[in-house]
Amino acid sequence: TDTEREAVARLQPDVIIAPAGAANFGLSWTPDLIFSVDEIVELVRIAPGKVLLNHMEALDHCPTTRASLASRLREEGLMDKAVIPEDGETVSFERETRGARPAVSAPEAPLLPDWRKYVTSFLAGTK
Repeated sequence: TDTEREAVARLQPDVIIAPAGAANFGLSWTPDLIFSVDEIVELVRIAPGKVLLNHMEALDHCPTTRASLASRLREEGLMDKAVIPEDGETVSFERETRGARPAVSAPEAPLLPDWRKYVTSFLAGTK
């Protein structure tokens, strides 16, 4: 979304950790609750550093597999920027020197939760 693009551009993170399982309610007419494969490809493309991708094959509502995501990232020429750990694998990162880091400022208006959070809380009976 525009919010994520703006945050990556403003913060210039060395590492981004993103849920990549395309979690959904299992209904064809509902959107993904977390990043879709296309959104992950865009995130990895715009990320200045590495992107660790998790929350795949974790639950029955996360259809994206490690193998399919790795294949797509290889096709896009982005696998060198992505890390897809196996269950139980420990991953470490060392800070790369990329020159001066940009000044970070807070957004002018507070960010409101995405509409999907409201739908999820409603369906879960917590709202």
